Amino acid sequence: MSGPQQIGMFNRRISTPLPNLPIGADLAFRCITDDGGLYYCKDDVGGRRVRATEWFCTRMASHLGISVADCAIIENDSGDTFFGSLSPRSVADEVELAVYLTRAQHDETGRPFPWLGRYLAGLWTYDLFIDNPDRTLRNFVLYRDGGLQRICGIDFAAARMLSLQNDRFPVDNENTVKVGRTVRNLHGIHLDSAYEMLSRIAAVPGNVVQRILGEMPEDWIDREQKEGLSDAWSDARRNARIASLQARITHEWQI
Repeated sequence: MSGPQQIGMFNRRISTPLPNLPIGADLAFRCITDDGGLYYCKDDVGGRRVRATEWFCTRMASHLGISVADCAIIENDSGDTFFGSLSPRSVADEVELAVYLTRAQHDETGRPFPWLGRYLAGLWTYDLFIDNPDRTLRNFVLYRDGGLQRICGIDFAAARMLSLQNDRFPVDNENTVKVGRTVRNLHGIHLDSAYEMLSRIAAVPGNVVQRILGEMPEDWIDREQKEGLSDAWSDARRNARIASLQARITHEWQI
């Protein structure tokens, strides 16, 4: 059950709206919030439930152990709410990000270092499961903290969440499938990481789904859509979708 108290735990108030719209699909504005964070904010567009989609998919990804940008509900002085993605204080530019994602990683001895390929295999599996057709190499943020770097996935706004009620997945001409082939050519197939992600999805209890749905403001998603999404994560439907996706990954990722 959602309510002002529960939602308020995740709210950040806008203290300083920032001029100039950011570049990116569905982005509405940037702002500094009352906790000093810089957030990229999204609103619903053209009847699409962008805020609910971003919230549910980002929060679920975090629960599954996928490295994603932190998010919050952003509220303005009028009480309007937006989905906010937190920007790190130090972030690599697009060129550095592209180099990072398109260059094979090696340890100090020169041997291939598989962790990036494993992370990407898990993220791509999740994108396929939630029917996100638009995962590209630009949908990431590279955090820099001294000599440490952390890659985070962003932007789940295109995910067709109601596809979870059937066997619809991204198709060949959509970015998730096309770019996914490039990623696997660069960093390896890592079927074990894909299967591990499917196992994690299968193990998500219903109360986690209900909690994530209950965290978002009530006007972000209507009751029918909420019930449909909750039902799609019931054991029978979810397990059937996982089995279908595993068969597809086993076949297509090795071609």
